[in-house]
Amino acid sequence: MLVTDYISEFLEKKALNYCFGLSGANIEDLLFKINSRKKIKIILAKTEYAASMMAMGHYLSSKQISVALTTSGPGILNTVPVLAEAYSSDLPFVLISGLIPQSNEGIGGFQDGSGKGGSINIQNVVAPITGFVQTVSVAQDIPQALREAFLSAEKTKKPSAVFIPKNLFLESIEEGELALNHSLEPEISIEKILTFIEKCSSFSSPPFVVLGEKLIHLKSAEKLNKLLEKMDAFVALTPNAKGFF
Repeated sequence: MLVTDYISEFLEKKALNYCFGLSGANIEDLLFKINSRKKIKIILAKTEYAASMMAMGHYLSSKQISVALTTSGPGILNTVPVLAEAYSSDLPFVLISGLIPQSNEGIGGFQDGSGKGGSINIQNVVAPITGFVQTVSVAQDIPQALREAFLSAEKTKKPSAVFIPKNLFLESIEEGELALNHSLEPEISIEKILTFIEKCSSFSSPPFVVLGEKLIHLKSAEKLNKLLEKMDAFVALTPNAKGFF
């Protein structure tokens, strides 16, 4: 199968309902393929900044890791402020961006982000503000790169980025390599902590509970609110937890 088919099917098996993006020469093949399969709706934005904001916001509203799709050069650089915010606030999403064809790297190719020939190294730019980033050099590395990007986002709650040169999108890849990682659940999840507290013996006096940033990863605050009410607890919030309780 073509790489564009592989990525589309991978995202479909991740149960994504939406991708957020902005088209451009080096990502158009993937956008076209995802749209033609009609299983994932593409929400087009006016800027890559807005597209990545939508992907980050989608996690806040659904707790599902989503994808932002952008083209090369400034298309990626426009996502940097959002990647930085997502990184510092533990809000995961996956950025998939196209790069210029590999044959144009290091020879003055338009929007070259390879770091060759005095060009900007786009991977080095986003590395400090992502939990995982990889520039793919051969088509056969794409399955592993996608798996690791989603695994990292699920485990660390940080954004991930995968950069793919345009020429690789239309190369063939073995169908048998479509292997999804299982969604990761933290070893000690917030839900497990709540269950443990609920099973504890009754408190002689109202407990004092501090709610922190990890509160944003709860799929539903209903159980937490009922538990705090049952315990008649005093509650304090860290700044980033405000608005979620």
